[in-house]
Amino acid sequence: MPRAAILSPDPDRPSGGVERFAQLLSGALRDGGWETQIVGYGAEPSVTIDRIGLGSAVRSRAASKAAAALGPDLVVGNNWLGFGVPRALPHVQVFHGTIAEQTKAAPGGLPRREQLRRRTFQAATEAFAARGATVVGVSGSTADELRRHYRITADAVIPNGVDTDTYRPRDREAARARFGITGPSALFVGVAEWRKGSDVLAAGAREGGVELLHAGDRELEGSRALGVLTPDELAEALSAVDCMLFPTRWEACSYAILEALACGTPVLTTKVGWMDDLLARVPDYAPLLLEPDVPSIAAALHRLQTQDLSGPVAAARDLVRAEHDLRTWADRWRRLCEDAI
Repeated sequence: MPRAAILSPDPDRPSGGVERFAQLLSGALRDGGWETQIVGYGAEPSVTIDRIGLGSAVRSRAASKAAAALGPDLVVGNNWLGFGVPRALPHVQVFHGTIAEQTKAAPGGLPRREQLRRRTFQAATEAFAARGATVVGVSGSTADELRRHYRITADAVIPNGVDTDTYRPRDREAARARFGITGPSALFVGVAEWRKGSDVLAAGAREGGVELLHAGDRELEGSRALGVLTPDELAEALSAVDCMLFPTRWEACSYAILEALACGTPVLTTKVGWMDDLLARVPDYAPLLLEPDVPSIAAALHRLQTQDLSGPVAAARDLVRAEHDLRTWADRWRRLCEDAI
C-alpha cells in the first residue's frame, strides 16, 4: 500500500481552499488504496523570525521534515509548504495561484512591510518548493503565474473538483421560502476581505437593486448574514438567489464559483483565475463578468435582470458537471500520484 504525506497549513479542518484541497486529496487517495496523512508545521516560529520575513521558510521546512519522518512514498506540498522536502523523496508540488501574483493583484489591507515580505521571502520559498517536484497548477492562470514570476513550467493543470451530487439545482421556491427571500437577491460566499471585494459588495448590490446575503463566518456590513452553511444548505441557498456575487480581485480556482455553477446559479465575477479557462470554453459567458467596483457590479446585476443569459449559464453548468466532478478530479489525481512514484 503506497503512502502519501500531504502538507497543509491546518491539518485538522478545511478552513480554506488549500486546507480543503488537502482533505479532498487525502480522501481520493485513500479510496484508491493509499495510506495518507495530512501534515502541518507544528509550533509557530518566533515573532522575530516572522518580522525578518523567514516565517514561511521555517514553517515549510518544519512541515517537510515532519512529513519525511513518516517514511512516505510521496510528499504532496501546497504553495510554499514543500520547501525542504528531501530530494530522494518523490514530490508533487501543487500551486493554488502564487503569493507573488496575489500580493501584486490585491495589496489592499496589507501593510507595505508585509507586502514586501510576501513578494520576496515567501515568494522565494514557493519557488524553491517546486525544485525537483512534479508541479501542478489548479488553473491555466496559475500555470501562467508560475512562468512569469518563478520561471517554472507546470507539468500538469488540474482544476479543483466539486461534489456534483450535493451541488445541484434544488427546488427554487422551497429554497426561497426557507431563506425568506421575496425579491431580487445575490449571495456572497466566503471570507469578507478586501481581496474578495468586500469593500464594494454592499454598495454594488444596493445600486443593482438586490438584497445581499452572505454565507460565511465574518460580518459583512450591508448584508443579511446566513452564517456558515453546510454543503446541503449552501446548495439550497445558491438555488434560492438570483446570482452569486463575487467581485474578487484575485483567485486561482475558486470552489465557491464551481459550486454555484454546478447548481446552475449565475456567477457575477471578475475575469481572474479559472474564469479565463471557462471563457475559453464558453465565450458567451462574458456578459456576466464585472470589475471590482460599484458601477460595474450594478451594471452586471442590471444585465442579469434584463437580458436572457440562461444559455451561457447552462453551458457553464454542463462544463463543471462534466469536467470538474469530484470523481473525475479524484481519478486524475490518483493517476498523477501513481506516476510520480
